[in-house]
Amino acid sequence: MIILSLVALSIACGGPESRREAQKKKAQSVQRDLNDILEEGVLRAITNYSGTSYFLYKSHPMGFEYELLRRLADYLEVDLEIVLAENIDSIMPMLERGNGDLIAFGLTITQDRKEQIDFTEYLYLTRQVLVQRKPSNWRRMKLHEIERTLVRNPVELIGDTIAVRVTTSYYE
Repeated sequence: MIILSLVALSIACGGPESRREAQKKKAQSVQRDLNDILEEGVLRAITNYSGTSYFLYKSHPMGFEYELLRRLADYLEVDLEIVLAENIDSIMPMLERGNGDLIAFGLTITQDRKEQIDFTEYLYLTRQVLVQRKPSNWRRMKLHEIERTLVRNPVELIGDTIAVRVTTSYYE
């Protein structure tokens, strides 16, 4: 049986300045644990509307994370409330504000994020890919000729312009 653990806020360890900031943040953040969820009878999960995490099909909620959440809520014998984030950048601030009890989204685990929240064991692994166009005349080319034109090593991007969202783990 797959059971997601609840994502809880944690305080970052660091120097005196970061400890003060963490204590201030903790005082402002909402503290809610499993007993509170069971007592209220509602599990609030923050996710995004996408073709994999959560979506509606013929008015019925679906998605990988949604199915896991549904099973967790059934196991805990509580109602499930989906809280949709506008975008990936708003997910963690929503948790810190208490808009939800956990995040159901495939976030990359980074050191900075680990200082802000606790993660469960990962459910799946993904890998980076570079999306690129084939050469304009690729239909007239042999496979090995096409292969020579494509970037296969990130080192080949040195000096080129690439676009990466600032708030993603790929920016680091």
